Amino acid sequence: DDTAPTDHPPAVAALLDAATEPDPERISAILDEVLAGASYEAVIDDILLASLAEAGRAWRAGRLSVTGEHLLSAAIHRRLGQLFEAAGRDPARAEVLIGTPPDSHHDLGALAFAVAARRAGLAIWYLGTGLPAADWSAAVRRHRPRWVVLTVHHTRDLAALGAVVAELRHPEHGDPQVTIGVGGNLQNRAPSGTVPLGHRVTEAARHLAGSP
Repeated sequence: DDTAPTDHPPAVAALLDAATEPDPERISAILDEVLAGASYEAVIDDILLASLAEAGRAWRAGRLSVTGEHLLSAAIHRRLGQLFEAAGRDPARAEVLIGTPPDSHHDLGALAFAVAARRAGLAIWYLGTGLPAADWSAAVRRHRPRWVVLTVHHTRDLAALGAVVAELRHPEHGDPQVTIGVGGNLQNRAPSGTVPLGHRVTEAARHLAGSP
């Protein structure tokens, strides 16, 4: 609901104001202040991802230009990439594979989760966006991870997610034993045999870190 009332920290409104102007320098300054003032876990869900969700609502309502939305998304994406690199190195063998379904290129949620998972001590491979179903199954056969995590945000992504799930569940092509976790706005519409991870990346990462 794009008109639903929201209750966010002041930094979210400040980021939306900066994106509305649009003022990329101010966006960067606010993000730097937010990340310097608290841990990643304290800000990712309630400020960074919340600001992206609010930007999407504002754009759909005509209150934010495409330019402003792109500037905010790009600035957050750059910082998530830096945080991912700072959290560790890619392991030789991954226990969690993370990415998006084929033809899905909205990766901010997946990347945010990858940062949280790495900071939670999980050995992960972040596979990025739009990975074909056959490549997902090849990676699973090679690494035999405990978890595969994908994000789904749009209705058009559901069929692609279903193709990945079918491939991973195929007794010859995939690994029927791997647990498939799904995040994102439409996770509750994911195919059967998947596990919704909820809408807070830090809690989802901690759940995976504590699972057997």
